[in-house]
Amino acid sequence: MDLRINHCTEMKPAHRRLTVGVLRLYHNYLSLLEDSRRDRLTGLLNRETFINAIHKIIVEHRKKTGEKSYPRSTRRAYPEEDYTYWMGLMDIDHFKRITDEYGHLTG
Repeated sequence: MDLRINHCTEMKPAHRRLTVGVLRLYHNYLSLLEDSRRDRLTGLLNRETFINAIHKIIVEHRKKTGEKSYPRSTRRAYPEEDYTYWMGLMDIDHFKRITDEYGHLTG
């Protein structure tokens, strides 16, 4: 993200300090948001962020199609639509054993 501040005249030192202070607060705020969205160990987005992203996709789809619920086969119901979203889930049984035996980095 790029930010430019154009000012017609030289900024007074007090205004410059205030501007820099506000920008530092905003930078810290963005850092906190990013930290709260990611898992510290893996760096991957956390479950809440994933659920929010999926929710946004569903809401946009419903707005686009006017649907209140989904038919069983979205492909057959809307053959002319070009869908760009897909989701795959994988569940690994006894995942703790993998991390215990091979370490968290491998897991």
